[in-house]
Amino acid sequence: MKQKLFFHIGTQKTGTTSIQRAMRLLRPILGRYYLYPEPLIEESHMVETCLFCKEAEFKLPELSWAPRIVDYLKNKPLPSLDTLIDSWSEQTKSYQAEINLPYIPPLVLSCEFAYTALEDFETLVYLKNKFVDYDVNFVIYLRRVDKHCNSDLLQTLKYGDWSNVDEFRQIKKDRRHDICNLHLDLPNILGTMGAVFGNKKIIVRPFEKSSLYKSDVVADFLRIIGVELPQSYEDTQQNVTAPYDFLIHYVNKFGNPIKRSAPVSQLFEKILSERELLEMHTDGSKYAYSPKERSEMIAYVGGSYKTIMNKFFMVDSCSLDSQVQENTNWVNLSNLDPERIKLFDKIIDKVSETI
Repeated sequence: MKQKLFFHIGTQKTGTTSIQRAMRLLRPILGRYYLYPEPLIEESHMVETCLFCKEAEFKLPELSWAPRIVDYLKNKPLPSLDTLIDSWSEQTKSYQAEINLPYIPPLVLSCEFAYTALEDFETLVYLKNKFVDYDVNFVIYLRRVDKHCNSDLLQTLKYGDWSNVDEFRQIKKDRRHDICNLHLDLPNILGTMGAVFGNKKIIVRPFEKSSLYKSDVVADFLRIIGVELPQSYEDTQQNVTAPYDFLIHYVNKFGNPIKRSAPVSQLFEKILSERELLEMHTDGSKYAYSPKERSEMIAYVGGSYKTIMNKFFMVDSCSLDSQVQENTNWVNLSNLDPERIKLFDKIIDKVSETI
């Protein structure tokens, strides 16, 4: 039986980054159900786009939206696709043996903006030949920013009628602010993909804030690849990656960039040690934290993360990612002064408002 390969193709503002972070964060807990390989390329969540190109410079102008990535590619050539496939195969075998799985878990690859390279028929045929040993499936989320346009788009996809492309263009002209992120060539691209890989291998999902948003889109994606989540996850509006998302956004906006692989505790410490904003009382006055209070703050926010993981996935803390626990001294939250917890919550909310 061929190993299933799910290519998650993220279009703009459809939770791509949330899915990517969740796949990494949940790997220690749900790793029996899927394989999310360690990237061979730095900045992988964006550079993986180039996996869909036959050569590093192929369609390089398409990446004009990310000059930093273009500079990276010029200085560090990408590994060949054969090298990547060999690496994934070795990781699969090693992982399967390590945890003694009687089956082959699906391989999941996630990237953004890759659909700009998928419109090329030769590239698609090239990919199909390269992945001939895999059962290839594409998962594409479309932003439902205009209900009328989305309805037409889904009907177009369902019945294979591409005559509505002109109508899409007219809608964009009339309501540009509503659908500025809709890729108007997607019907043609998806039709070409279906012709090469088979229509049943192209999974198209709508996305809008009222239906799929943050944690919901993560749950939806996991369900597609065969992972059913507990009902407790479905019933909540909280995002399992929210504390981590909060830290990444905050540090990247107000502090020096920090690698996403950094232990969560280091992110808390970085915020507490470097940012004046967190040293403000809720009334705006400066508030100096003692070393003890700093450690409590770290433990409280970190403990919230741990609580979310335990509540949603009913796992013991020892099952959590070692990176989450590394250098973090969890404390019994019940021992903290309730008033101090309220203060911590208000400070977190205050910082969140600035992001």
